[in-house]
Amino acid sequence: MIEAGIESALGVIAGTDNDADNLSIIITARDLKPDLITVARQNVRTNKPVFKAANVNLIMEPGRIVANEVYMRIRTPLLTECFSLIRKRDEASTRALLHRIANAMGEQELDAWTLTIDEQKSPAITEAIAEGRKVRLNALEMDPRNRDRALPAVALMLKRGHDSLLVPPPETGLQKGDQILYCGQDQAEQHMGWIMRDHNTLRYIQTGQVGPDGLLWHWLKTRRDQARGTK
Repeated sequence: MIEAGIESALGVIAGTDNDADNLSIIITARDLKPDLITVARQNVRTNKPVFKAANVNLIMEPGRIVANEVYMRIRTPLLTECFSLIRKRDEASTRALLHRIANAMGEQELDAWTLTIDEQKSPAITEAIAEGRKVRLNALEMDPRNRDRALPAVALMLKRGHDSLLVPPPETGLQKGDQILYCGQDQAEQHMGWIMRDHNTLRYIQTGQVGPDGLLWHWLKTRRDQARGTK
């Protein structure tokens, strides 16, 4: 590994058909460079707890690799362009992006999705824009149940017309027609949908005010009623 230049590597991939060898590669690499991003092939399903205990950042099972690749490319066609842009980045910025993704994922599987800012998929946001109100990218990244918490997701790329911006700043103002490529935990996509579709949820995210209707209000009311019922 030293001869291969591990000191300058961003990460290491252990992809043999032997789980013991893959774990040995990961552990040895981490000993030489603790901040490496690690990816390991897990061949035997029952070995998953061992791979998790080794704190591997991304565990891949052979039977799922091809299926996941096909599914992700069909579902999120912006991924191909995003990967091309990432390859052109310098080492420091790429390392920072990989660590952000790893932190967002925790022990969950990586998912990716594309959000589109239009009347059909994000009526709350397009109406706000039409009224002259600015909606920033980070509005999509706040937890609609508690806006002081961030959703477990990272904005990889913003597509606007023919222009593509890799890792757009959180203060970027959204425009009608924008497409945003995200990766993170799948629960984040669902919560972003609340913000995009529900006017009161978007208002809460932007102002902290909760109105007497909308998805967020009903969710909070249900939680409150359940709490009262347990007393």
